[in-house]
Amino acid sequence: MSFPLSDYIVEIVDCLHATAPYTEKGHPLIRTTDIQNGRLLLEQTMRVSDETYETWTQRSVPQEGDLVMAREAPVGAVGIVPKNVNVCLGQRTVQIIPERDKIYPKYLLYALTHAKTQRLIERYTVGSTVKRINVRDILKLKIPFHLPDLETQKEIGDKIYLYDEKIQLNKNLMMQFEEYTQLLFRKWFVDFNFPNKQGESYKEHGGEMIEVGGKLIPKGWRSVKFKELFSFEKGVMPNEVFIENYGAKKAYLTIEFLEEGKGQFTNEQPNLLESRDLDILMVMDGSRSGKVFTAIDGYVGSTLAKIVPKEEIYRDVGYMFLKSRERAISNRTTGSAVPHTSKSYVNSLVLNLPEDKSKLSAFAEKFSVIREKISLLQKENVLLSETRDLLIHKLIK
Repeated sequence: MSFPLSDYIVEIVDCLHATAPYTEKGHPLIRTTDIQNGRLLLEQTMRVSDETYETWTQRSVPQEGDLVMAREAPVGAVGIVPKNVNVCLGQRTVQIIPERDKIYPKYLLYALTHAKTQRLIERYTVGSTVKRINVRDILKLKIPFHLPDLETQKEIGDKIYLYDEKIQLNKNLMMQFEEYTQLLFRKWFVDFNFPNKQGESYKEHGGEMIEVGGKLIPKGWRSVKFKELFSFEKGVMPNEVFIENYGAKKAYLTIEFLEEGKGQFTNEQPNLLESRDLDILMVMDGSRSGKVFTAIDGYVGSTLAKIVPKEEIYRDVGYMFLKSRERAISNRTTGSAVPHTSKSYVNSLVLNLPEDKSKLSAFAEKFSVIREKISLLQKENVLLSETRDLLIHKLIK
């Protein structure tokens, strides 16, 4: 059984084939990289002004329940427009408008993201270097499932979507924890208003400062280059990876896995770089170079590196320091075709730390507690993503 996509949609609207001017704030512009696992990654999108939004939505204004599909890189990735968000299409994306009296948008979303449908989409791709799918070929798709009645579609779509909502809720909590720790790190290690012996803000309450390298730092602190405390260990591609986690496999940590809790798994292999909970990972290759993540138990992906502290006491402060410099690191990538994180730039960065390791340990412990909460949420999202995918296979058939 199958049903033709063209019979159940109002229209497919192609994007405006131009590069939008970005702004610091504004409406989310959905690029192909902002579509993953049935969701639009709104927290990472570029933003556009009201004027640009009006120009980019002249053909059609995406509404709640409309779908956005990537036509390349990655071909066939689909996400759904949530309520109360005004998005517009970036290049190489299309807007799919479901005919709502025939098909429930969330059901169509999961039918399109199903592995069987994705394999069909691959058959329509063209291009030797960069794979893509044309709009006319999207319209030719026949979704390889029986289409139940609308009420059943709604039950299925809403049930699966609950997992997506929980995953997003966890991601929002993780972002809030990250924001809090960054504010705390800045207060203590940049503004030097850590608690003094009386529990008051050190610098604001007259704490003694000394000059080091032309900058004032607290007395009893030191300035040290990043390379003196940390080293890079590059991840390795496994000989074999698996989509599903059967047996004694571990996560193969890619950007997708770390951001979405979804990716690949692999068996133990002697050449792989192992990671533990709360290790520091940094993207070394590609458009996300410089991005910093908290690791979970697994193996480090080939586009990532593990940042290894010379002593464990530096781990959590080092993570917070890199997160505070994430944008600067990303802006100083090397390579014209494929961006790469500049290790020399990262190694040249200077940290200011208390010389007394017991004081540093007290600071690090505070960060570690919060990072452990983030790690638990990451792991929960892995389980939620696995359950969600199993439900898609069970309920859409």
